[in-house]
Amino acid sequence: MSNDQLSSTMTFAVGYRSVLGKLPVADQGVLLKALNDPTSGLATFLCRDVRDRSLRTLAGAYTGMPTAVAKTISKDLADYASTGWRHEHETGPAETASDKRKLLFMVLKAGGGATLNWTRIYQIIS
Repeated sequence: MSNDQLSSTMTFAVGYRSVLGKLPVADQGVLLKALNDPTSGLATFLCRDVRDRSLRTLAGAYTGMPTAVAKTISKDLADYASTGWRHEHETGPAETASDKRKLLFMVLKAGGGATLNWTRIYQIIS
C-alpha cells in the first residue's frame, strides 16, 4: 500500500472539517445538525464510507484471490480488535504504527468497534 493511498483515505476521513469551514454559516449549522441527528442517516453513511474506503485500501496491501484476502483481513481485524483496539480506541495508534494498523484502527473506529465477517469484507472489496 502506498503512502498516497493511506494519506488519501485518512484525508477523506477528516475532510468534512475542511468542507465545513468553507460553507456559509447557515449551511454549516444544517450540516452539523444532520451529522448529529441519528435519524438523518448522514453520519452513518459517512462512517460506512470511511470504513469501506479503509478496507479497500487495506486490501491493496494483500496478495491473493479476493476471498483469501477478505478472510485474512477479517482475521487481522478480529486480532487487532482483541489486542490493540482496547488500548488505542480513544487515542488512536501511535504515529510510528504501521499503515496496516492505522487502517485496521480506522475500520473499527468508523464501525463503532464492530468487526466484520469475511463475507461482508469480500462484498466491500470486490
